[in-house]
Amino acid sequence: MRLRRPRLPIRRRADGTVLSRRQWAVVLLVGAAVAGVATWQVAAADDDELPADAVMRIHGSVVTTSELETRVAGLEALYGVKPPTDDPGRAAFDRDAAKSLAMSLLLEREAADREIVISEKQSRAELDKIIGERLGGDRQQFLTFLGDEGISEKQVLAEIVRTLQTSELFDQVTADVPDATVEDARKEYDARRAQMTTPERRHLRNIVVADEASARRVADRLAKGEPFAEVARSETLDQSTRKSGGDLGTLAAGELEPAYAEAAFAVGEGEVFGPVESQYGWNVGRVEKVVAGDPLAFEDVQVTLLEALTTRRQLDAWRSWLAGLLEDAQVTYADRYRPEDPTEVPASYDEPAEPAEPADPEE
Repeated sequence: MRLRRPRLPIRRRADGTVLSRRQWAVVLLVGAAVAGVATWQVAAADDDELPADAVMRIHGSVVTTSELETRVAGLEALYGVKPPTDDPGRAAFDRDAAKSLAMSLLLEREAADREIVISEKQSRAELDKIIGERLGGDRQQFLTFLGDEGISEKQVLAEIVRTLQTSELFDQVTADVPDATVEDARKEYDARRAQMTTPERRHLRNIVVADEASARRVADRLAKGEPFAEVARSETLDQSTRKSGGDLGTLAAGELEPAYAEAAFAVGEGEVFGPVESQYGWNVGRVEKVVAGDPLAFEDVQVTLLEALTTRRQLDAWRSWLAGLLEDAQVTYADRYRPEDPTEVPASYDEPAEPAEPADPEE
């Protein structure tokens, strides 16, 4: 087992950028195997017509459990998608993963019909980018991880090809969607004026330790009046903030891991919070200062609103196109994999969540 360097509960993309509009669509349909993705026309399921190891029959072709497992393994390597370990959670995951795989297969066929071809050079360039962002370009570490997980580089490249094909499909389908206008953005701004503020931020200090018991001991010391900075210098495992007494700086909730953000934004100025577990340790923090959000002028948000409204139009067009594509889909699921409600469009279409980053081999 390799030791992991403690990290802070701060969420940041490796390159500091946000996803493009078409990348959001790809995440919705390919990257997020745990999310249902569309309205389905499902053929009457009759397990007697399916082989014992079948997940589904789609357009006359049987998809087996091993094929589904292979696809999920590729998603785990690229996006950190991990099946739940509890039985009810795993059952729901399997149904959603089967539904997502069926959607992906339909999109693959559509890409083939449109002669959308992704070259090996393109897919390998994307893989190199992932390795560069997550592993600092250490290809051997990536190969070791694949061996540990029992998947091949070929499987990962195949998933990248599917992602890039779907991205190109999205571009083609939404090519004629008109961009939002300044008038559209102004109407949206007026309707949501109360929400048009910078997010509240908080100046935080943090102490990260290895386990809950240690975090509780830290919390007890703070409750007895020991200065936070002194305790941080002696106890925190994070070397980057040890000298500054655990100073994280001033951050918005969206820059923090969800559980940590919930705790940090639930208390008042000067209060201690935690212990709270983050991905890489147990944390005890304190709010040094609360910085309220400021109202934003229309000029401050005009570009963002134009992009958001255009994205909404594109996703609506994409969704409508998918509905038409699925009208002819003939899908028969085995009982275990049949979606609970195959006709409901999930909320993730309307409010896409932030996608997972590519999996970290150290986890």
